[in-house]
Amino acid sequence: MERSKYCQELCDALERYGKTWTDRSNACVEHIYFKSRGNWVSVLYGDDIRGFPQKFLVWEMSNYSYSPRVMDVEKIIDKYF
Repeated sequence: MERSKYCQELCDALERYGKTWTDRSNACVEHIYFKSRGNWVSVLYGDDIRGFPQKFLVWEMSNYSYSPRVMDVEKIIDKYF
């Protein structure tokens, strides 16, 4: 599956900052996991995921907290890098 422009920006930033990450994308949604400060972060992207075009649905998997947030690439970089 070819990555969208927005997901490719995130993957490029992960590479640039040397983050450990994995791609779990499928035909319906782009799904990237990466490590930040010892915790895994799950990022979903789709054409119109939950009514937020060009945004990512982000879960930080720490302290058993799975509450999602909607963010763009810049906010993800600011918070997790």
